Amino acid sequence: MNTPFQNLDDIVLQLREHGAIMIPGFLSHEKCDTLAESIRSLVSSVDVSKTYECKEYLVNSTGPNRINTYPKLCSYRKPVLNIRSMHDKDFIDIFNADKLFDLSWLRNSTTIADVIGCINSSLKVKNINVYVSSASTPKRGYHYDTAPGIAQFKALVYLTDVTDESFGPYSYILGSHKAMNIKPNENNTQVFCGKRGTVILSNQNGLHCGIGSQKDGKERIVAVANIMV
Repeated sequence: MNTPFQNLDDIVLQLREHGAIMIPGFLSHEKCDTLAESIRSLVSSVDVSKTYECKEYLVNSTGPNRINTYPKLCSYRKPVLNIRSMHDKDFIDIFNADKLFDLSWLRNSTTIADVIGCINSSLKVKNINVYVSSASTPKRGYHYDTAPGIAQFKALVYLTDVTDESFGPYSYILGSHKAMNIKPNENNTQVFCGKRGTVILSNQNGLHCGIGSQKDGKERIVAVANIMV
């Protein structure tokens, strides 16, 4: 289903040093295309203007019943299509997406487990999300996901081609997982452009974001494994 990593020691060393690393060819183009089409089909059928629940999932949009905390979204009894707002407007974040789509390969990947296990053997895949975006709304700026000392990684697999900055690729400030006072500059900013099937392993103690303003019609679909204690 996915390609074993070569040079495991080198990958672990780079991830420890820089905080994020990109590895192409992790998942086949055919599998990416099948998944992306299934995700598009679901998203196109959803009314994103309101919060409502159906048999298979909850759409979490505007209204008094909106769920606003990450723990509640992760633990909801059904998958949640979270319609983000403000700086991430028009960004759909599907929580527990492996209950809707064939993403068992990501949860059970021994290749990802081998890398993360070399860094912290207590870390496991806790939940799987899918990110869907295609609008021109500016994304959030660089941010941390976790407080210092709380270990969390993500494995982000591009299911569509993200070949230049018009697609809003993942970006990381190299070394920022080791020092809170690092500021983005042209020497430490890494933008991860890649073909579908590429995986990015990222330490979420570092500064990261989806870079820039995604251009209209430039679709980005990403499967994300959240890896934590």
